[in-house]
Amino acid sequence: MGKEEIALEKKLIVIVDTDEEYLAPLEYKLLEEWEDKAEIEVITQLKYFNDFFSQPRNIFLLIVNEFLYNEKIQRQNCRHVFVLQEEQETYSGILDKKVRALYKYSSMKEIYAEIMKNVRVNMEVLPVEYTKLYVMYSTCGGSGKTIGGLGLCSALSDLGKRVLYINAEVFQDFNFYLEDKKYASPSFGYALATGEKDLAQRILFETGNEEFDFLRPFEKAPISYQISEQNYLELVRQVREQKKYNVIVLEMSRELTKEKLKLMEYADKIINICMQTEDASFKNERLMSNIHGKEDKWVFVCNRYKKEQENYLGNQISLGMYSITEYIEEQEFSLTLDDIRKKGFFDTTAYLLD
Repeated sequence: MGKEEIALEKKLIVIVDTDEEYLAPLEYKLLEEWEDKAEIEVITQLKYFNDFFSQPRNIFLLIVNEFLYNEKIQRQNCRHVFVLQEEQETYSGILDKKVRALYKYSSMKEIYAEIMKNVRVNMEVLPVEYTKLYVMYSTCGGSGKTIGGLGLCSALSDLGKRVLYINAEVFQDFNFYLEDKKYASPSFGYALATGEKDLAQRILFETGNEEFDFLRPFEKAPISYQISEQNYLELVRQVREQKKYNVIVLEMSRELTKEKLKLMEYADKIINICMQTEDASFKNERLMSNIHGKEDKWVFVCNRYKKEQENYLGNQISLGMYSITEYIEEQEFSLTLDDIRKKGFFDTTAYLLD
């Protein structure tokens, strides 16, 4: 096969904006992703812009400033189109079925993640054989369950897994740890509450990506949409049937209900984020004394560990009630997701689960 034939097989990616300095990091990210799989055309000069689009093109991915998105471009055969909007007030997210809008002055990481998420949704992805469900749980507040769940997702992603994080807490504020601060749409909240049959498809447009996918939090409490644990169970079932993800990590609040127990029964593993303190250990003991026949599902991570303080988990460990996969030491400052990645927290647990 000759060089000309190989070049014809490459996907054409076109970026159009007169701001060269702005385009440089986006071009770099696309080159990093696509390497020799695509031909990337960056257009910053209006004369070349008119010449380039004067003839029909088959464009795989087009990223274009809103003021240059004209009829000449609209007549092109473009598979994915993203329009960069200058004013946040006019940002609309979806312009039509084929065209999506991006606020130009979001962080480049957020812009790139949004582009690639939508591109990957429409690319052929080999289905996974089985989607595992890991439930994040804790018997007490303040254990670091949320940052732990996000950290586990990151560690699993580093192992090459396609991961989806879903938060089923009463109040959802986990986007504090993420760059993407957007919320899931109210329409998806009502669709989830009514158990619609296309949730697995609808969720594609409600997810963000920061190395792993996550269902964006609801701005209002899920109870305001009348979302129940049963609804989350149905969502997980539908996503599992899609066979898109290797792992779903579902974070639950600590109150035990009949529906939560059903979710635990449905899960492959339950990761209990516990602490060494006397009261936390007592709550753990009470929980495990009521779990019979499914002890092998439970995985324990001790968070906020202090070597100089007594470890009240020791008595329960010595009695064979459970073992700890990882001790994560108390930090002098609040951890961010980036801190967890750099320090390798939850890497051991992810490896054992894998």
